[in-house]
Amino acid sequence: MGTASFHTDDIMRAARALLDVDLSASSVRTSILCDAEKKYPHYAMSNIEAFYRWSSHLPSRVLDWSLGYPILVCDDRGEYVVPDPSSNVKIARSSLINPRVRRAIRSNSIGKLEVCTSNIDSLGVFAAQRFRRGQYVGPYGGTVMTEEEWESTKPDGQFIFVVHHGAYGVVVDGECGPVNALKYLNHSCDPNVRMVEVFEDGQWHVAVLALKDITTGCELTHDYGLTTEDEDDPALRIRCSCRAECCRGNLVALRVW
Repeated sequence: MGTASFHTDDIMRAARALLDVDLSASSVRTSILCDAEKKYPHYAMSNIEAFYRWSSHLPSRVLDWSLGYPILVCDDRGEYVVPDPSSNVKIARSSLINPRVRRAIRSNSIGKLEVCTSNIDSLGVFAAQRFRRGQYVGPYGGTVMTEEEWESTKPDGQFIFVVHHGAYGVVVDGECGPVNALKYLNHSCDPNVRMVEVFEDGQWHVAVLALKDITTGCELTHDYGLTTEDEDDPALRIRCSCRAECCRGNLVALRVW
């Protein structure tokens, strides 16, 4: 039986071929991310997995909103139910968004805003123009990352907006990347804007919409909706400083099952 003979040149050529494959794959990933960020500059992609989830119109798990807050639905075996595209609640909600809002999202527009000292908490974002009820204010921008990456790097949850939970969850970190003035949205128990997920042109967007008519110089606020199921959670002692007539008193509410 003959013995195979390898020369140094053969080994070097094989090594270069493997390296070229890796570089090619990396180049493709980089190109995909760059194209996505160029198309919608308000979002940066943490990695290719975050981009794939951001581009998927299906949430990873079925959610039950009948009690007013999301509950992950399980089948008889205790497994999370995978959503059926024909009954996608999140997309159904998203499809109700005003066409004008969708056009504004595609144009990457943002309203006139100013960051100033706030009576609620340090800095806040204020309207530098009038906004009508239902009008698109702008995108809540930042870095898109997987839920797993967020939980390992930013467990405090500050500036985080969760688009959907589950094994394929994805979030927007509004503290880093291409952020804008809407990063400084403060909480109010009587908010004048809301943040909503919209799937448009092949990817998710976090749109800030006016809940009521807003005059120039008014601070923009939204309801953080923070809750905990732990009766001993120290967060329950954090006082709310929104000063609204309907203020709930505390920033975090106890969720009772």
